Amino acid sequence: VVRNYKGKKHSKFAPEEGNRYDGIYKVVRYWPEKGKSGFIVWKYELRRDDPVPAPWTEEGRRRIEEEGYQMIYPPGYLEAQAENNGTPAKGKKRTKSQDDDDEDDFINDDDEAE
Repeated sequence: VVRNYKGKKHSKFAPEEGNRYDGIYKVVRYWPEKGKSGFIVWKYELRRDDPVPAPWTEEGRRRIEEEGYQMIYPPGYLEAQAENNGTPAKGKKRTKSQDDDDEDDFINDDDEAE
C-alpha cells in the first residue's frame, strides 16, 4: 500500500506530506456499497501482512529514524512551495495565448521535402 497526503481527509494514517510506502496488505473481504452519488462503490477490508513495523507505530517511527529515511523532493519543489506560501499547486487549465497562434511553430512536411 502506498499512502498519499491527500488521504488525510479520509484517514488518520495518511502521511503529513508526499507519499509513503506502508507495507504489504491482503484483502480480507470486499463488498459493494452505494456511494454518495448513487453509484456502486467497491469497499475493501485490508489486513497488514508485512513483517516490518508499520511507519505510524512507535516501533516504525524508531526504525525510520535509525535507518535515516527522509523525504526526497523533486528539483525545484521546495522553491515552488515557498513561492506559493506552502500551498501545493493546483492543476490549472492552460489558457490559449497569442503565442500559440504563431504559424512559425508549425512545421510543414511538404516544405522540408523541397
